Amino acid sequence: MFRYFPAIIFLIVCCISGCSNSTRKNEPENLPEIHISGDLNDLNLGDYSKAEITCYSEKGATELKKKIKIRYRGNRSFDYPKKNYSFKLKKGRELFGLNKSKRWKLNAEFVDKTMLRNKISYTLFREFSDSNVAAKIVYVNLYVNKKYKGIYALTESIDQNMLQLGTKTSGAVLFKEPPIFYPSSEHKKRFEDFQNYSLTSVRYNAFSKKARKKLAQNSYFNQRYPSLKQKNYANEIYKITTFIFDSSDEVFTDRPNFNSHFKLENIVDWHLLLLVTNNGDGYYKNFYLSRSKFGEPFLFTPWDYDHSFGRDGDGEPSHEKVLDFKNMRLITRLLETNAFNYRQKLLERFIELKQKNILTVEHLHELIDNNVAVLEKDMDANTKIWPLGTIKYFKTSSFESEVKLMKKWVEEHLPRIETHLQDQVEALTSKLENTHASEKSAHQTILSGVTIEKSDQRKD
Repeated sequence: MFRYFPAIIFLIVCCISGCSNSTRKNEPENLPEIHISGDLNDLNLGDYSKAEITCYSEKGATELKKKIKIRYRGNRSFDYPKKNYSFKLKKGRELFGLNKSKRWKLNAEFVDKTMLRNKISYTLFREFSDSNVAAKIVYVNLYVNKKYKGIYALTESIDQNMLQLGTKTSGAVLFKEPPIFYPSSEHKKRFEDFQNYSLTSVRYNAFSKKARKKLAQNSYFNQRYPSLKQKNYANEIYKITTFIFDSSDEVFTDRPNFNSHFKLENIVDWHLLLLVTNNGDGYYKNFYLSRSKFGEPFLFTPWDYDHSFGRDGDGEPSHEKVLDFKNMRLITRLLETNAFNYRQKLLERFIELKQKNILTVEHLHELIDNNVAVLEKDMDANTKIWPLGTIKYFKTSSFESEVKLMKKWVEEHLPRIETHLQDQVEALTSKLENTHASEKSAHQTILSGVTIEKSDQRKD
């Protein structure tokens, strides 16, 4: 009997541990869990509701139990059955190793059936450079009022703390998806149209009057820090778009002038991320734009990359092989003028990141595989309540087939981007050679004419 004694003791300890208030009882156990409870019947996109959150680690320990305020989040994604959430704590806290913050996102990743695209895109951008900032993500199982809601991506909020912005009076400012792709002359009319839509659309009927008024004021320039009551920086968007659309080439390509608006290295990395991921939404709406203080340039921070890696925003397979930036005047102007050798810098940066084993098929496959290993044990439970076939482009898909599609697309796309960047440089070189040849021919014609004229003079 004594040989069974250690096993009996082990079972007793396990039972006692399972009954502890500090452990979770829900299966599966390989992901952290978030439990939210409260009266959420009136939850909407504009108004926060009171609730309570309990967070459990992968090992079942209680990491956090606090009162929170929560609301739905999203725009077009709000129409999907699996909802996104935003919640805020009274004080900033670290969650599951993520950076300390008061505000958090619970992203459903409903249209991305791999749930990988956002996380891998943000990881890549951070890997490009230590100075690049992007949200970090931890996958969790979410329960709302004890009902399992599936796997969610707990995502850091892009805010003044993450970006280390200055004080409210220092000139620090943060915009989400500001309209820098429209000329300054259009802002006034567009702002009025956005206000009218926000105040009249049935889409926002569930909003309180206060939330609807705030939406109407914020929805166009979309300033996130500081609050509009503290300082309205809409004039900064006017300055930026005047520089992008209306400045002369001489002014646009002047390095000190350009540096007062943007940081070139940040644009190059952001541009490459867009090309590599093929995020068609990413250059005109899915980004944050921030400045740390007066006198510093504006920086781009990526956001919302489920429209990438071979799938469009509604899940449709991507038709566009290489992104066309025709509607993003900042990038097209850099390419057209080749300011600061921009085309060469893009190619050189791609090759540098390739040599560092960042922009390689092997590394991207590794990122995919590492995250699949985290998700796959819980994916069946998630798929059971959110079947892939609810979106028409996934009728015959599975988690495994979508991962294979993504990896296959990476294999084909990375060489395509390198060739595209090489072609851009060669096209410019060819253009310069043709221009030089034309100028040389014209110069020779002029010299020939002078020679003939002198010869005629001698004959006279």
